[in-house]
Amino acid sequence: MDRDKILIGVMNCGEQLKNEQDIAALKNSGFDFAVAAADKGDLDLCEKQDFEVISTLNFPLWQGGCGENAGKYKNGSLVKKLEEGNKEIMEHKALSGDYICDGIHSWDFEYLNKIMKKYAKLYPEKICFANIGSADENYEEYVEKYVEAVENDYICLKTSPFGENSHDYLEKLDIASAACRRDFRDLWVIMQSERMTESQLRLQSNVALLYGADIIIHSDLCSDLDAVSKVNGEVQSFSDTFKNFTNVCVAPTGKIHAACPEMKAQLIEQAKRNDYFEGIENVSSIRSNSALLAGYFEKFNGDGSAVMLVNVTNPADPNHVAEVEIDVPQYKLSCVFVDGTETVHLTSDRTIKVSLPTGSAAFVTVRKDRRY
Repeated sequence: MDRDKILIGVMNCGEQLKNEQDIAALKNSGFDFAVAAADKGDLDLCEKQDFEVISTLNFPLWQGGCGENAGKYKNGSLVKKLEEGNKEIMEHKALSGDYICDGIHSWDFEYLNKIMKKYAKLYPEKICFANIGSADENYEEYVEKYVEAVENDYICLKTSPFGENSHDYLEKLDIASAACRRDFRDLWVIMQSERMTESQLRLQSNVALLYGADIIIHSDLCSDLDAVSKVNGEVQSFSDTFKNFTNVCVAPTGKIHAACPEMKAQLIEQAKRNDYFEGIENVSSIRSNSALLAGYFEKFNGDGSAVMLVNVTNPADPNHVAEVEIDVPQYKLSCVFVDGTETVHLTSDRTIKVSLPTGSAAFVTVRKDRRY
């Protein structure tokens, strides 16, 4: 996989890998890869379409690492099974890697690390894929233990912004994102996709990027492929620009108290976690009639910064529109992307004005103006 760009994957779509037409439809919907049970015939078809797969079929997938299963991962003897991998399959061009762990207790981190190191030695061109769980313990401590014990180059987590488990949506993203920044890892986000609307898909994609996500994975194949295609296209259209920057912090802005009750509570907690952060020097102020989440970025070469703003006032209301003003005095505007489309909204007083419906994002890059 080309990890120099934003990648978008999809899970639970094994049936769509059985014929070239369905694989082409996945690719045309903006997906770069699938996470699925794929046999050699499926991989052959995917190769014809230049489509990649992280497989759940080659090795046993550990699931539900908390509760009664905690500490029992090592009982499966997966290290030995890795050595017995089918050479023809493991060398297949369409195979990007293997999904070996879905959720895990911290008691099993040491064994997971052993698996990943063994996998990397046997199959250095492939990805040993695992996502962390929801944890039976303090989430921040859980993630820190993961970083200390597991020697890979990414953290992948599942998110659920809609439904019963939505109360800690932003907290988990913030903790994982901060850990990735400190340890120089990529952030992979599995987002809630089944039965989602276009607005809900867009909000999740943009919030994931706002926290610095490098790879976004849809947990299911949403039935509305037109909506999927549109949102994925928005993400990929500014991938080249986005990948020039690294995330430095996420903080709420605008009118936090205008948010719906559940989001308001999460934004208040988000502000407390990052109350040390004072913004970036080349964005002097952000104003809005609505609640926004702001992701701040620095350019890798040091010549500029960026801010990404997402309207999170009420994720359940697709008709809410946030009116936003961003001041960038004494700096040169490089570009403004609104939902992936480059546009210009700069007024004579060096203020950017944008309207953002629910879930929509503005990504604004600025650098020092040579005239000042």
